[in-house]
Amino acid sequence: MTDPSRHDHLHAVISKAFVSSAITPLEGWIRQQCEMLLGPALKERKMDFINDFAHILPIKVINHMLGVPDRYLQQTLSWVTRIGGDHATSGLRYTLKYKTK
Repeated sequence: MTDPSRHDHLHAVISKAFVSSAITPLEGWIRQQCEMLLGPALKERKMDFINDFAHILPIKVINHMLGVPDRYLQQTLSWVTRIGGDHATSGLRYTLKYKTK
């Protein structure tokens, strides 16, 4: 975790890249990534939402915006964990199970 003043500074710098005019052209690509990440969970009817979706999607989007090839996703995720802490131990880890009708 970062201290509040550093967090505010980093947030101000980074948030400029995520204005709607920057994200709107990526909407189709982002939807494809969502479908790709959610597909296995829909087939298996269960998912670790944080690990399998919420942790990965933002990094995939940022990598895409920076031109970082998908083959570096695991390396980027590793860096994010080192910088921001391990999401799995932060109390945000939940497993969602889909109920069949």
